[in-house]
Amino acid sequence: SSVFAILNYSTWIVGFPCWLAGCVLAENVHRFTPQRPTRLVAMRVGVVGLAALLLVVRHLHPQLGVIASNIVLLTLFAVPVSLWLGFEIASHSAKTGPSRATLAMDHLGKASYSLYLVHMFAIKAFEDTSRSMANFPMYALLVAVITAGFYFGCERPFHIFARRLSARS
Repeated sequence: SSVFAILNYSTWIVGFPCWLAGCVLAENVHRFTPQRPTRLVAMRVGVVGLAALLLVVRHLHPQLGVIASNIVLLTLFAVPVSLWLGFEIASHSAKTGPSRATLAMDHLGKASYSLYLVHMFAIKAFEDTSRSMANFPMYALLVAVITAGFYFGCERPFHIFARRLSARS
């Protein structure tokens, strides 16, 4: 249907609430408390179960329409996943302190808004190619290059400018 064709070119609608959930998590990760291993396992099972349920709902989309679209389902899924990840991070960090992977992800997270803004250019570049997994490494590389270029050329300089301006006021 035409609604789904329009939504296909509006993937930013899907990504924006999920990206915001990640930003909220990053800003509030210190508020989460470490959990017992049994509670973490229960959360993991719950998230996997919810993912399975939403996958079933997604495949019923002819009957449910936009309600079963990725826009709705992924946005709903972002909330419990963000909460679960907050508890996972707090529990892991309490045992070991921040890992190298956590520190690396923190640095990569700084460019997440650039990724959000520019990923459509890579999608557009691969629009006429086959959608096989063989093209995925080239697509991922293109996304990484465009994201890094935008981050270091636009986003990071304005972050630095904003911090300096804020410090002066």
